[in-house]
Amino acid sequence: QMDIQTKLKRNLEIIDILSEAYSSLFYFNFEDGSSGVITVSSELKDSITGLIASCEKLEDVFKVFVLEQVHPDDRDLLLGIASRSFVAKQLTHQKRFTVVFRHLYGSEYKYTRLVFAKAEAVNAPPKLVAVGFVEVDAQYKAEMEHQENMERIVSLSDQFETVYDVNIDTGL
Repeated sequence: QMDIQTKLKRNLEIIDILSEAYSSLFYFNFEDGSSGVITVSSELKDSITGLIASCEKLEDVFKVFVLEQVHPDDRDLLLGIASRSFVAKQLTHQKRFTVVFRHLYGSEYKYTRLVFAKAEAVNAPPKLVAVGFVEVDAQYKAEMEHQENMERIVSLSDQFETVYDVNIDTGL
């Protein structure tokens, strides 16, 4: 009994830590089929409140969310991962996997990272999976810009003996 209480307390502490990092956090129990909402951002809450009431399963809410709130170019990707069997297969030999997609915030699409993480050891089949959303728009755009700049530098290095990368704002 004490061991169960200690594990529960530890899990609640972990959930509290994760909920600070993620704008929305959900869980799926692969053994008993249950699922639930741990925390939801106000933006996501506004867009899925009606969906939760009209759908029986959280997976169904996700599918409707994808159709209504995800950029058309990213929908097939997300609909492809919207099943427990797909998630279980992805998490068979890893602790987590992530997907970046564009989510509608107000009237603007922003990059969002969707993280699936299992509670079990790396090589154990998933039993309890946490699913977190985190808005990464600025970070993702900066990474894409950096990648584009590196590609430009590589292409220029074929034409010139020396290439300098200078930040106009800082002079560095």
